[in-house]
Amino acid sequence: MAKKLLLTGDVNLMNVADAAEPFRKIVDELHAADVVFGNMECCLHLPASRHSHANEGFFADPVVGGEALKFAGIHAVGIANNVNYGAANIAASIARLDEIEVADFVEAEGVPMVTARGELSVEPSTIRLLTKALRPLPEKFSPFKRNL
Repeated sequence: MAKKLLLTGDVNLMNVADAAEPFRKIVDELHAADVVFGNMECCLHLPASRHSHANEGFFADPVVGGEALKFAGIHAVGIANNVNYGAANIAASIARLDEIEVADFVEAEGVPMVTARGELSVEPSTIRLLTKALRPLPEKFSPFKRNL
């Protein structure tokens, strides 16, 4: 049985007031997929200063942003690009993703293929949403220091 995995690319929900607006024109296509994976370019958190420790970052209202992800039917997101947003901001964003049950890890198995654009990809035969990591990444991969 064929499965449809849809990869959205970058998703930035900063300054979104209407949860349906960012995905309104493509929602039917998103809902037709078995699994939708997007690359989050923002944290679902509004820090008091609106800036991270590195004075960068895109922040989205966690309620509206979460509703937008659910409206779109996004099952999983990548959050690796948010590493400079500060530990507290990232933790708050992950907590919101947990609340709305959007995973941040996905596994696909299948046969290697080349897309119409000539990019190496995988034609998935199985797709699995994975659980959250229970242990933090090793310190050498962390842009911030832990306070234990």
